[in-house]
Amino acid sequence: MKDLIKAFFDDTINSAISRTINEKVLSNLYTDSGARVINLWIKDGLMDDDRDETQRWHKFSLIEVIWVNIIEELRDTGYSKEKIKKVKEQLLLSIEGVNSKYPYLEFHLIASILYGSPFFILTDKEGNANIVGLDNYVAILNGGHVNCHTVLSLDGVFKKLMDKIDRSKWTFAELFSLSKEELELLTFIKMNDFQTIKIVRRNGEIDRLEGTEKVSPGKRMIDILNQGDYQNIEVKQENGKVVCIHRTVKRKI
Repeated sequence: MKDLIKAFFDDTINSAISRTINEKVLSNLYTDSGARVINLWIKDGLMDDDRDETQRWHKFSLIEVIWVNIIEELRDTGYSKEKIKKVKEQLLLSIEGVNSKYPYLEFHLIASILYGSPFFILTDKEGNANIVGLDNYVAILNGGHVNCHTVLSLDGVFKKLMDKIDRSKWTFAELFSLSKEELELLTFIKMNDFQTIKIVRRNGEIDRLEGTEKVSPGKRMIDILNQGDYQNIEVKQENGKVVCIHRTVKRKI
C-alpha cells in the first residue's frame, strides 16, 4: 500500500491537487466546532498545531478540515477523545518519500472524489480504524470479520464540507470536477514561470503543451542544460554576448 500511495503522489496531477488542498486558507468557520473546542482538541492531541509565533488564529487546509469533520462525526457517535486519538494515529500516517502531511487519508480522499472510487472509514468500538473500498467492505461484512462498527463515507464528508464553503471564493469542488486534460493544463501552468504556453490540439483534443520561459543570460549554459529536460533552447547574442535565453518544455497529454 505504501508503494502504491507513493506512486500516486508521484503523478503530476495528483501532486498538484495535493498542494492545493494543503494550502491553509480555511478558518474554523468551515467546521461545526468553535476555536475554543479546536484548541482543546489540539491540547488533547487530536489535532496538530503547526502555527508559527506570529500566527494568532488557526488557518486550516482542506485536508485538515476534513479531519476536523471526521472528529466531529466520531464525537457525535459517542467516541471518547482517547479512542479518536487512536483513530488519528492510524489514519493520519506519514509515509517516507511522500510530500504530503497526511498521505494515507489524502490518497483515499482524492481517489474517492476524483476517480469515483467510494472509500469508507471503518472504526470499531476499541478505536481501531482503517479505510476500505466498497468491494473490501462488502467482503468484510460477508466474512463476518467485523461486528459493531461505525462507517463514514469520505465522499460524504467532503460533500458536507463543500456545502459550507463559499464556492465563489474557494474552488475545491470545481477542482475535482475538471477533466484529466484540464487538470494537466492547470498543472503545466503552475510548473514554471512560463512567458508563453502553446496548446496543440489533435482530433478535437489536447495533444501536447509547450511552455517557454526566459532564463537569466548570466547562467552558465551547462547549468541550464542540467536543470531540466528541455526539448528546445534558444540563445540570442548581441556584440558577442548572450543577451537572451529561452527554453521550451513540451508535455505530451
